[in-house]
Amino acid sequence: MARDKHSTNFFTGRFISDAGIEQLDKYQYVGGAYSWLDNKMNGYWLWCAEQLPMWLAPNLVTFIGFLFVVSQYSIMIYYDYTMTQDLPRWIFLYSAISIFIYQTLDAVDGKQARRTKSSSPLGQLFDHGCDSFSLTFFFLSCAHAVKLDPYYVFFILVCLQFTLFTANWTEYHTHVLNTQVGNFGVTESQLIVVSIHLITFFFGQDSWNFKLAEVLPSQVAEQLVQYGLTYVLQKPIYVFVVYFVIFCTVAATITCVISVLFGTHKDKNGKVIEKQKGKALLQWIPILMIVIVELGFFEQKELYKNYSAIILLSFGLLVSLLTCKLIICSLTKMDFPTFHVEILPYYILLLIFNNYPEVMDLKNKIFGTTVVTVLTILFSFHYTSSVISQITHHLGIFCFSLRKREKQIKKD
Repeated sequence: MARDKHSTNFFTGRFISDAGIEQLDKYQYVGGAYSWLDNKMNGYWLWCAEQLPMWLAPNLVTFIGFLFVVSQYSIMIYYDYTMTQDLPRWIFLYSAISIFIYQTLDAVDGKQARRTKSSSPLGQLFDHGCDSFSLTFFFLSCAHAVKLDPYYVFFILVCLQFTLFTANWTEYHTHVLNTQVGNFGVTESQLIVVSIHLITFFFGQDSWNFKLAEVLPSQVAEQLVQYGLTYVLQKPIYVFVVYFVIFCTVAATITCVISVLFGTHKDKNGKVIEKQKGKALLQWIPILMIVIVELGFFEQKELYKNYSAIILLSFGLLVSLLTCKLIICSLTKMDFPTFHVEILPYYILLLIFNNYPEVMDLKNKIFGTTVVTVLTILFSFHYTSSVISQITHHLGIFCFSLRKREKQIKKD
């Protein structure tokens, strides 16, 4: 029996349909503009790329940087999974160095691909996939550095999840991935994260608890008092960081939504891309399902208080996986499904929490949360490894090597 060329199969790891695989041969990446800082740092990135050996695969460059990001947050969680403890300062120095290494390698991988003439659709998937997972680690490590109240962390993470999803949702519909708003983009964000960790390394986590009145020049503080803004001076510094991040993420999300629903976009041939507003809005169902169940876990006050870092990491990874699936659908022109089996364990666990309170004490809730987190990690590995295998076999390449695969005769 002939296989439907548009079908996929979760259990066999066939996440890209035959029709989607065929689209890989037609794919051309269209990136957004570069920021002022991107242009200034380009010379440094070019120099770094020239130091790399010609046998080094671009995807391996990206992956090495990603391992640094994972390692720095793994150390933080080892010391504190409640997000309330003081951490050894050396951790923040290591985090700053690790994130800067990732930022550099993330910018260099594309240049290495051009040097070695190994550019491919897999490179974009790998680069953007690592970026989507890294965002969770960046933010949560910053939350540790600033010693941000876990309840603030929850709401900022939700905002960041919407921003991450809508940025790639916008690419799905416009065929252009904008990585910045004005002169502020990915590079600037990553360097701010590095700076936050360096400040914490030099001055400690409690330095972010200083009130604004303690750090502002006296003349500026007096002006604020004259305007009746005394309450502003009594706010800790980290509160303004929170407001700034929320403002930026909400603004970016709204910009993306307006662009998709009301903007006019053209493809690479200059043809106006037809709007699909209904389809675009339905694609928000999965991210909304995640946020709803996320709120349910947030309402488990005792669990969240004692296990916040793991809960936030779990949902961050889940949204990153969802975003990776959206990237693949954009890459292959496949429909983005409204139901994702990876979300289901969280709803099942939440139902158990709420319907069997006499059994689900804190210890059992922590165990259950750990199980669904491990499941999400396994789902992520299953999806990414399967997709990479499909793409590399089709393109006749390897993920972490520049060697070519031997051509095989396709059998029906």
